[in-house]
Amino acid sequence: MRNQLFTSPCDPPVNLGGLTVPSRRDRTVRAVAAEWRRLTSPGKSRNGPGGQTLIACSGGGDSSALVIALAAAAGRSAMQALTVAHIVHDLRAPREADADRDRAEELAATLGLPFVAASVAVKSLPGNAEANARRARYAALTEIASARGIRWIATAHNSHDLAESVIMALLRGAGPRGIAGIAPSRRLAHGVRLVRPMLVISPGEARALCGQAGWVFAHDATNDDRSRLRNAVRAEILPRLLALRPGAERRIASAALRCKQAADTVTLRAVRANATAQTSGGFAWRREQLRALGPAVVGEALRRAAAALAGPRVLDRLPARTIDSAVRLIRSRQTDPKVLQWSGVVVNVDAHTVNLAAR
Repeated sequence: MRNQLFTSPCDPPVNLGGLTVPSRRDRTVRAVAAEWRRLTSPGKSRNGPGGQTLIACSGGGDSSALVIALAAAAGRSAMQALTVAHIVHDLRAPREADADRDRAEELAATLGLPFVAASVAVKSLPGNAEANARRARYAALTEIASARGIRWIATAHNSHDLAESVIMALLRGAGPRGIAGIAPSRRLAHGVRLVRPMLVISPGEARALCGQAGWVFAHDATNDDRSRLRNAVRAEILPRLLALRPGAERRIASAALRCKQAADTVTLRAVRANATAQTSGGFAWRREQLRALGPAVVGEALRRAAAALAGPRVLDRLPARTIDSAVRLIRSRQTDPKVLQWSGVVVNVDAHTVNLAAR
């Protein structure tokens, strides 16, 4: 019965189990759908069919809007093209976490979409709890997608999330890659890609879509905790910027894109430098060669070499000041040999060469 309700792009909104599925002509639906098709269709066409996608749904307003928008956009193929997934972790009270899972499952059931849930345990892990939960969540989503032959995972990051990420990157003194903010798409494991088709809309537009549909989404109380930097930026800083400069999120997104383009150029030059420097035991550069590349490229070359030898997680233990100190040493005219002991790797700098090897 559900498939009969989605018949053509010109359909008016349809009532389905108390939920009003919006028309594909709806402005927000069209914006999200165009990005989804661009990110998941062959040839990156905004008019493509859209690829089979696993939608990460927390039960909150943004992710509920993503499910509703993509279900409306996919039309009769929604059951085959879309699967809703929810990941439960142990950082919240079990009753609250289960209620959010149930809300996400109810939304999927109302729309006639497949639903799958998984649980991850992160509470006892060392390090930043939120970062651990994010990594575990993406790993679980990737496993679900891979097991079902799904190539794309969609998350509901919106234009304000992008602006918040840029502001937070500025506060920690990040370089161009960090200031580039949230990428519309990135690779995960097992040939799966993460896509973010809602970066083109605001949270207000997402919640308005839920309101039009008559859907009451769940509220995560942890988002109200302003001791967390992102929540404080979201509640206090970004609204002030938007009041001072309406449309500021679009300008921030434009600046982030230019930073990404600059970072891509730096990365390309660093990759080329490392390709000629790689040895069986690590990396060996001529110091004069690195001096000629410029500080940003040298820093990126060192980061990428360290990650290649000790794994990408080593970058969490290499702050910018450590990299910057090594770059200054390499570019200086100091000739006395120096040994830098980093987490997982060691850097040897002498008058003529720079060597980086695993510890």
